[in-house]
Amino acid sequence: MTTLCRVGFSTALALCSIQLAWSQPDPSELFPVQAEVYVESDALSRLELTSEVLTQVQADLSDVRLFDAQGREVPYLIDRGQPQPERMGAQRDYRPAVQSVDRMIEEAGEREPSEFREHYILTLPEDVSLEGHWRLIVGTSIGEFVRRLDVKIDEAGGERVFLIEGESLFRLRNGGIQRLGFDLPRMPRHSLYVEIEGDGAGFLSPQFLLRQSHSFGERLASEVELEIVDRSESGGLTLLDVERPRGLGLTALRIGTSSRTFVRDVSVFDGGTGRPDRAIGQGQTIYRVPTAIRVENLEIAVSQTRGDRLRISIANGDSPPLQDLSVTALTTSPALLFSLAAGETAMLRFGGGRTARPRYDLAALGMVLSAEGVSSEMVFRDPVSARLGPVVDNPSYSAGPLLSFASRPGAVVNDQLYSHVRYVDVAPSPEGLSRLEISVQDAAQAHADFADLRLVDENTEQWAYLLQPNARREWLSLTVATEQDEETSSSIYDLALPASPAAVDRLRLEFDDEFFDRPYTLLIISDGTEREIAHGRLTRSAAQREQSPVEIEWSTARGDVLRLEVFNGNDAPLGTPNVEGRFPLPDLYTVAPAGAYRLLVGYPDDEAPVYELERAASTVLAARGALATLGEFVENPRFSSSSRLWTGAGSQRALFWVALLLAVGVLGRMTLKTVSSDT
Repeated sequence: MTTLCRVGFSTALALCSIQLAWSQPDPSELFPVQAEVYVESDALSRLELTSEVLTQVQADLSDVRLFDAQGREVPYLIDRGQPQPERMGAQRDYRPAVQSVDRMIEEAGEREPSEFREHYILTLPEDVSLEGHWRLIVGTSIGEFVRRLDVKIDEAGGERVFLIEGESLFRLRNGGIQRLGFDLPRMPRHSLYVEIEGDGAGFLSPQFLLRQSHSFGERLASEVELEIVDRSESGGLTLLDVERPRGLGLTALRIGTSSRTFVRDVSVFDGGTGRPDRAIGQGQTIYRVPTAIRVENLEIAVSQTRGDRLRISIANGDSPPLQDLSVTALTTSPALLFSLAAGETAMLRFGGGRTARPRYDLAALGMVLSAEGVSSEMVFRDPVSARLGPVVDNPSYSAGPLLSFASRPGAVVNDQLYSHVRYVDVAPSPEGLSRLEISVQDAAQAHADFADLRLVDENTEQWAYLLQPNARREWLSLTVATEQDEETSSSIYDLALPASPAAVDRLRLEFDDEFFDRPYTLLIISDGTEREIAHGRLTRSAAQREQSPVEIEWSTARGDVLRLEVFNGNDAPLGTPNVEGRFPLPDLYTVAPAGAYRLLVGYPDDEAPVYELERAASTVLAARGALATLGEFVENPRFSSSSRLWTGAGSQRALFWVALLLAVGVLGRMTLKTVSSDT
């Protein structure tokens, strides 16, 4: 039966009034934090948004507003802060003149390599403009080397200072891993002093290239450490699930580790709640080689991210996993472009997720300039930077529930139709939003698509909710029953799920055996029918025997039991492992007020509810929610199987049987009459 939330005409008018009032609050009350903005010029101003701002706002910056001293909203244009290479304008290469060359060899001890030192003085032609971004590129025919690079300049007064100090210039793996280019903080008119030092087979005798490029507005670089929410080892891979703050755009990731020596290939995938994984960084390598000169690269460039989670895959091969892993986001921050009078103080208010993205006329400026044949990049090339003051709480912020407009009960539910019930305690929350974490026991009694979930109060009135599938992945222990199949020389492990049927997508197996390499097949059994979901080899090398458990991963499958068949050949069977399964589970978001509720589940003929709350999904999910407390999960004491006979598909079946019985009765009576007339 489809259950709808229905309201009468007068209720609808009242609701419209509530929503109208809610949609037009005092803007200053909508944002929990604020910071003063100091404007330094009458020209176009750029305000870089720092990581402190970005980690508290929505990804589309919809909950960011700028107000002038009179409290009026100031229109702005968002400059998204694309990665620097995508913002380059004209690029030109120069071969600098080598004014001086000085090479020397410092002989070492009998068992130590000699030190090669090369000093060069480079100059550019006098007519070269020094504006823009400069990069020094070093070329050499030497195949493999590691050297130290210093670049110095003469300051006023004759003092020589470093532009680059102690950086590693190297080429490894026959050119596969190298660092030959270096950004210069600035390009002076006078000479560059380049010093290259290190041991090896000889002098590098390099050629130098100075590359000039013009960018349209330098970006503020930010670094934010990301939270690793899950780490696992599987098939020679380390897999990290990492949370990404909603407002934080990425240009690169930095992988931190305490491991001393490694060369690992890394891939990064963009994901998030209800989103398929999408590759945003592949075929890149991180490495660290402990030498007297630092040789390492820990950064991975990534393309545009959309989801709120990242998955990072690090290929270990037979090497041990990297230790003490951390992940740092590197980003070039977006900026607000706006116009105010010089010396004026404005107020940036942000956060809370209570507002939709504004529609300012400045958003169309790029199209207008393009139609006039004017480059918008040139217009926005050098806006004067505005300064952002300390971030503080907004004293005008109204902490009342944001979602009170939607907090009302729906239609009454016949709770006798549902076989099971979960008791729920909804706690007070700042925005009127609560989150229920659906358990594997709840999921086992529900439809595969969770159509038969109903949250009801003591009057059995249902409360609207939004369901986010695959919001969490929980690891739970599985019960293992082992059997040896002598005919096929295999071990069969039947893995009982904590509740069934259940959706599962990964296994983690801990064997006591130190070394093994055996084929396996993994089956899922549903309603007595077997289906293969994975196959491959269970492996643990001698070098890995102290490492993490073996993992098997596949596309999510729903069933009652998992059956793992391991072919032993002539080897002795493996011992019985400790096994955990990973279960994708949904979260349920509701605007029900604080109090006691029941979550009804287990009605095979039910259809998914239709709630008006879905129309406000973006507003609801942007709000802060409190975690509801889940109580006992039991068979519904009010369940009545007979109540299903006259509801939905049950009523059709009941009418069918009634019609069939009537037909049988009529036929029986006609038969009796026929027999009586014949006699």
